[in-house]
Amino acid sequence: MKICKKHWAMLIAAVKERGMWHLVAADGQTAMENTIAELNNEEAPYDPLMACNWMVFHRGISDGGLYFAASDLCPICEAMIHTANVEFPNPDHPDQKDVYTEAQVESFWTNGPADAALQVCQEKGLVPSKQ
Repeated sequence: MKICKKHWAMLIAAVKERGMWHLVAADGQTAMENTIAELNNEEAPYDPLMACNWMVFHRGISDGGLYFAASDLCPICEAMIHTANVEFPNPDHPDQKDVYTEAQVESFWTNGPADAALQVCQEKGLVPSKQ
């Protein structure tokens, strides 16, 4: 699984817009070292961009299955292909259907993780509670 360049750029923009860019690892090597430290239950700085990456990967595998893990497919692109313009039941109005546009699906997959990362950063005191 690999997030495409377009959606990676959108995740970067979302992290920057929320004032968390200063917390992102300086390069890929540092990000990987931090990830390995976390996997070994060692102390590592919270990286909101990597957190977004792992949230997208988790959702991709959850929604699309393990075939994503061995592919170069972008989970956000795949979600847009398979869920945009499809009718979904409206939980508030069972007699109605909702249809999500590609832009709404894309926003859900990029802004959702960034919002969650912001909440974690605020809870950890890494960024102000109100920005």
